[in-house]
Amino acid sequence: MDPINGEALTQLTTALSSLLPPSGNPALAPDLAVSPTRFRTTGLNGFVGTNDDPEGEIIGRRVSANAIVGVKTETIDTLNGAVADLTAAVIGAPRGDLRKLGILDLGVAGLGLQTPPADGGVARQEITFAVSYEFLKLPEESSGVIAEVPLDVDLSRDNDPRKLISAEFSAQSLSWFDVVDDPLATSNAPSSWSFDVVGQRIQQTSSISGGTSAVNANKPGSYLVLRATPSIPAVSDFILRSEVESDGDQGIGLVFRYLDDANFYFALLNQNKNYRLLGRKVAGTFQQVALDSTASYTVGAVTRLKVVAAGSDLQLLVDEDPPLAGSDSALPGPGRVGLMTFQNPQALFYGIELVAI
Repeated sequence: MDPINGEALTQLTTALSSLLPPSGNPALAPDLAVSPTRFRTTGLNGFVGTNDDPEGEIIGRRVSANAIVGVKTETIDTLNGAVADLTAAVIGAPRGDLRKLGILDLGVAGLGLQTPPADGGVARQEITFAVSYEFLKLPEESSGVIAEVPLDVDLSRDNDPRKLISAEFSAQSLSWFDVVDDPLATSNAPSSWSFDVVGQRIQQTSSISGGTSAVNANKPGSYLVLRATPSIPAVSDFILRSEVESDGDQGIGLVFRYLDDANFYFALLNQNKNYRLLGRKVAGTFQQVALDSTASYTVGAVTRLKVVAAGSDLQLLVDEDPPLAGSDSALPGPGRVGLMTFQNPQALFYGIELVAI
């Protein structure tokens, strides 16, 4: 396990342990097991900010986990009350106290079966809590403050990179976007974009699509397009990142240099047909820019997507794989950016980062 992930898990366990009510009988003290389901970097590739004393970087991790607490009593008749008391103590903690502990979200995910005492033992029932936790690692000793955050070591441009947005999604994040259903996506319309509180992610749960399921660029779908503001303007040359996940095997990706629903570029991954695609829609017509028909994504796993646009040069990078590159000058920009689904009711998005270059 990554050392910082290991520290985050240890600190989460400590935080949760502090919420458990004390027991006068050590044999009846609740036990706790924390099982992480996902680690994510926070901020800009894990960099959150700088610390003054000691001087250095603050590194962040976001942890999603299941916390299983075993409640024990001497008799099964008293077990229900003990379970209720412990649940109330954990999820009833003041939100401010939870935030101080780094706990962003906490809820009951399930109850196990009750086990009666046997051979002088104790009655027992397990409670599973779903938890979202943020770990911030401060520098242990002064090491100097970084002058700048490296955005891409392979990037060389005349202009200084400028971060426009770098955020994980929250309940307010949908207000940053416009929902656009492609007018050619007439099957299973409309789209259904929402925020999943437990998973702390934006999801799209409609199979909306149009065009064809064949391996080509004719993929009208639904787009969640970031609204242009004075601080987040439309961009021509940029780096766009997002962490995505799909529990199904259909299309998920990004849109960029978006002008309107008839003119934009897109990057799309499809596991069902096993491809990665850079495409465009110009004057209402879809066309291919670049295609890799040998790879897509892993169903149920978080995938890191990055699109780099510099003039006519376009690149799609998936995790650490070699980029899919193409060249096209039909839409030089500037335009907006956003998220995309095609025929995929199980599409999940965890955040967005946009850097103008």
